[in-house]
Amino acid sequence: MLVVSLAFGMVGGLAFLQSIRITAEMFKEPFTAVSEPLKFGSRLEKDTGVNGLSCGTSLDLTVMPADGTYDCRYLDGHGTLHRDATLVVDGTKAGLYDGQGKTMFTN
Repeated sequence: MLVVSLAFGMVGGLAFLQSIRITAEMFKEPFTAVSEPLKFGSRLEKDTGVNGLSCGTSLDLTVMPADGTYDCRYLDGHGTLHRDATLVVDGTKAGLYDGQGKTMFTN
C-alpha cells in the first residue's frame, strides 16, 4: 500500500512540475501590447501637464476638433481648477492658452 501511494505521489508531483514548466514557457515570450493612438485631449493633457481638460468640443477623437475657438477648463498640477483657458484650432494647428494669453501648447 505504501509503495502504491508513493508511486501515485511521485506521478502527481511530476505532473505538477511539468505543468509549471509549461506555464513558464507560455510566459517566456514577451507580450506585445497593441496600443491605441492617444486621443487629442489625452495628448494635449500630456504635452501641457494638465489634467481633466474640458472644452466646448469633444476631445475624445484621435484627430483635432473642428476649427474654432473653445473655452476650456483644466486642473493644474496642484489640483487647482482653472476656468479661463482657450483652445484655438485652425486648419492643422492647435493652440492652448491660459487666462493671461500665455501659450501652454501649440503644434
